[in-house]
Amino acid sequence: TGAGASLIGAARAAGADFYVTADLKYNDFMTPDSALTVADVGHFESEYCAIRLLFDILSKNLLTFALRRSACTRNPVNYWV
Repeated sequence: TGAGASLIGAARAAGADFYVTADLKYNDFMTPDSALTVADVGHFESEYCAIRLLFDILSKNLLTFALRRSACTRNPVNYWV
C-alpha cells in the first residue's frame, strides 16, 4: 500500500531504468539518481484503466455475485498550471 517511495532504492539496485508509481511526496523525487526515471502517474489515473478489466474478470469468475460498475467517474483532484 502507499505510494511505493520506499521501493525506489530497491528498484534502482535491481537495475530498473523506469519506476512507475502514484502519489509520491515532492521530496521522494529527489531520492533516485539520474539513472532511474521516476514517474508519478497519479492515483486516479493509474487505477482508472483497471476498472473495466477488473469488472470483466470478476463478472466471469463470480457467477453468483451481482456486480455493478459505475457509469460516473471523475477525478476529485484538479490541476492548475
